[in-house]
Amino acid sequence: MQEPRWEDSRFTASFRSVETSVERFPSGCIEYGETFDDLARMVDNLQYEGYILSPRNSYQVNLTFDQCVVDQMCLANRECISEPRLSAPREVAKAVGRCADLLLRVPQTGGMIVVEIEKANEEKILRDVVKMLLFLDAGQAELAALICPRNYVHSGGVWRVFDTARQVLRSFIHVTHLPESQAKRLALIGCTQELFLNGHWARWDREARAEFQKRAKPHFERN
Repeated sequence: MQEPRWEDSRFTASFRSVETSVERFPSGCIEYGETFDDLARMVDNLQYEGYILSPRNSYQVNLTFDQCVVDQMCLANRECISEPRLSAPREVAKAVGRCADLLLRVPQTGGMIVVEIEKANEEKILRDVVKMLLFLDAGQAELAALICPRNYVHSGGVWRVFDTARQVLRSFIHVTHLPESQAKRLALIGCTQELFLNGHWARWDREARAEFQKRAKPHFERN
């Protein structure tokens, strides 16, 4: 594994997702468990990159987590549709987003599962939940999973996206009185992000981000 490095006109680090877990609604639900556990295994220990393109936005760090999750799932030797379009009236699709991240064939049932990945934008979680339910309602999928990291680091601190998604989903199910027959078709998959730094895997937090940016600065100053 490589330390953070200057590569192809950008400063790049190696990342991975670990400690993957599945949250069900209601808690303890086991139906469709094999399918959701299968998805979680594809996310666990997945390697991807973080990179800095320029000094702009205080050396903003970009992560390829979402694209690498899609790529990994599409390598699973089953039918896979990237960015599937929602079959809904135009105004509805425009409100929640016309496309999901992924539709994937479920080997256990032969049906499809719609997958959304929200790595950073906490405010988009509710929209993702509604979009997944619309895919179920349209008959385009029979199951739905939302994948979120526990730790997204930005200039103001660490956003715990997975924790927020859990609270949003629980509240949504409660206030809408979503039937259990629908709620059990949803799952939240969480993971913890790490980067390779100083010879070992380290949790992606404010200190690790600051070290990554500090190493990047001399390269951009020279170039």
